[in-house]
Amino acid sequence: MRIDDCKMVIWNLMEQVRYSIYSRNPAFSALRLIFLKYAVDNCIGATSKEDMQQCVRAHKMLAMRDVENGIDTMIPVLQYIDRFYGFDHILSHPANVDAYARELFGVDQNRQKKNASEENFKTIMSLLGELDLEERSDESIGATYADALLEIIETNSERNSFSAEFVTNHSISKLAKAILSVNDTDTFVDFTSGTGASTLGIIGDSRPQIINAEINGEAVAVSAMLYIMKGHEKLRIVCQDSLSNVIDGLRGNKLFVDAPLSMKVTKTDNNDYSDSSLAVINRVMHDYLTRDGIAAITLPGSPLFQMKPQAVSLRDEMVNLGMLKAVIALPPLWNYSAVNTNLMILSKKQMPCHNVVFIDAVQDAKKTGSKNRTNILDDALIARIASAIENEETIAGFSYVAHTEEICNKDYNLVPATYIKYPKAEDTMTIEEIESQLSELYRQLLQ
Repeated sequence: MRIDDCKMVIWNLMEQVRYSIYSRNPAFSALRLIFLKYAVDNCIGATSKEDMQQCVRAHKMLAMRDVENGIDTMIPVLQYIDRFYGFDHILSHPANVDAYARELFGVDQNRQKKNASEENFKTIMSLLGELDLEERSDESIGATYADALLEIIETNSERNSFSAEFVTNHSISKLAKAILSVNDTDTFVDFTSGTGASTLGIIGDSRPQIINAEINGEAVAVSAMLYIMKGHEKLRIVCQDSLSNVIDGLRGNKLFVDAPLSMKVTKTDNNDYSDSSLAVINRVMHDYLTRDGIAAITLPGSPLFQMKPQAVSLRDEMVNLGMLKAVIALPPLWNYSAVNTNLMILSKKQMPCHNVVFIDAVQDAKKTGSKNRTNILDDALIARIASAIENEETIAGFSYVAHTEEICNKDYNLVPATYIKYPKAEDTMTIEEIESQLSELYRQLLQ
């Protein structure tokens, strides 16, 4: 099974969904539909004779394009998958059941028919019924479809206010992967996990314990489906506000957070921060990162230099506790955005970080050839950044190793450009060359 073949199936399903119903994100609709067929073909989560019989009924429902009676056949399949993985109604939540009802059978919450004809939905069921998604020993069909879906979801997502449609930039995931080095014995945590794309990008082929939290129910369901199709079994996913309240058991030694900038945070008894970036840093430092762990956090520029008391106090604490390991300045990495990104690395190693590595990778990023000219971090740049952090290297114009005392003397300003020594550009032009250029400019102005 080639990934391009999977993409063709996905695009066909997305086109049918667009034609049949209104969907703000047809890629998520395609994921739900393919996941259901994958779960049925492989009896995912089935632990009893009744579960197996339910899979057979669902399989027949798809094969016979039974639009009239399919919804009651589908719901139990989602319920026993939730039970098997210990999910709290993540897949069988009414919102997800309603989404399936619209996409497969063309009915709304009140089971009322939509305007599209029954034939539209029979076409969708026919496409699914023709797919053979049973896993074989020689290839992982589920993982290939998951990878294809991830590429399509990433292509169609933007950094906006909808967390269910927000996907971490691939360059950031690759950089975090190089720095965190997640392996099978780790517990990987992302407490604003979105669709799970960043988790899958960072852990790669390893099989750690995955613990995720996300406030958006649709995103939680999307991530659960992708993880299952990728073959992960050690999962804990919750749909809760992990910034306003501490969630028990949400702790790990490898941690990544890329919270949407517009995410709202509610002040509670154990949270004094309404600024989402400060709330993320606080949760990493005090609640979700275990001893001897390391975390990577994406941030806008303001938390690194703003002088309001909460921000200064938090920077003071992380520096003097020896938790701040590195700050990396990155260029804009999202389409239609001119906002730079920063990646902060925090550590709870037994040996405190007395030195902090500041890196400026803004000018070293590459431009893609696409219409939007998006910046990307190539493999060479990612390796250079990871090496500078690991070896605590000072490189002119790129990195600087600052002692905590130096940071204290600069009022805990964490902007990399404050510390990095930039080589002065030498002016090698002669007076004659300058005069020639001025004359040419003057001539062009007269024309």
